[in-house]
Amino acid sequence: MKRFFCGFMFLITVGTASAQDTVLDYRFSLEDCLDYAFGNNYNLQSLKLTEEARADAYEQSKKERLPSLSASASENLSHSKGSDAVTSGSVGLSSSLTLYQGGTVGNTIEQNKLRKEQSTYQTSQYNNTLTIQILQAFLTVLGNEELLKYQQSVIEASEEQFRQGGDRYYEYLQAARQTVRDASLNTSYTRRR
Repeated sequence: MKRFFCGFMFLITVGTASAQDTVLDYRFSLEDCLDYAFGNNYNLQSLKLTEEARADAYEQSKKERLPSLSASASENLSHSKGSDAVTSGSVGLSSSLTLYQGGTVGNTIEQNKLRKEQSTYQTSQYNNTLTIQILQAFLTVLGNEELLKYQQSVIEASEEQFRQGGDRYYEYLQAARQTVRDASLNTSYTRRR
């Protein structure tokens, strides 16, 4: 059981490590980011639908001043045991026109016009806000990429300084060893006399 658990943990660790090494490289230009955002933003789509609905309501309210016309037609067939079949039919046509309704038709038209304009401005404002947000995020990403490049160059410089410091330390150790050898030779030479 212990072997199974250790083997399982090893496989999970190796799988996690290999999954972390996989880097997806998506490169979006600013134009790609804007196209993607404007094509897939739920709030923007909702605002556009509201704008269309208000435009339709405005057009419908303008048509309330026009006369209305309705037509109807019906036909009836009756048959009984002792008589022949009797058919009857009727056709109707009616029309109406609102002459004056206390200004409500005109007010409704004006209200729907203002609602349509409001939704157009809201959509435009949201487009501008979304563009600014995407631009800020894009500039942040560019700044982070530049910061990453700078940090990588600092690391490379630090590694070079470390390597040079190691070389100098090695040279210092060689010189110190040589000094110790020379001193011990001088000491042994002096003792022999």
